[in-house]
Amino acid sequence: MVVNLDFYRESGKYNSPLSTLHSPHSIKGGLNKMLERLLETAQERELPDLVLKNGKVINVFTGEIVEGDVAVTDGMIVGVGKYNGKSEKDLKGKYVSSGFINAHLHVESSMVTPPIYSYEELKWG
Repeated sequence: MVVNLDFYRESGKYNSPLSTLHSPHSIKGGLNKMLERLLETAQERELPDLVLKNGKVINVFTGEIVEGDVAVTDGMIVGVGKYNGKSEKDLKGKYVSSGFINAHLHVESSMVTPPIYSYEELKWG
């Protein structure tokens, strides 16, 4: 069984600051604030919003399956390892895979400016 992070988003357990961005003009300030919080969490200075404990994490780039916890802040994965969080869910060995990751793209092929492309891409996490 694969855990779907969208379930947690839809259930209101956390909200991404990206959901508050309504135009490309508000992206810069929102991203700076979000990145600060993500970095604080990744550096273990702040607790993640959600920790998916005891999962088997599928690394889609290497093909490895790593056992551990997945730390999530503002709807984004900030780390895999051993974590405690504000909210925790024991996966009991279930598999965890991130959603779609666009690891290769050509902004120029989108026929829009980079800020507009980023605005649209960020809606998908």
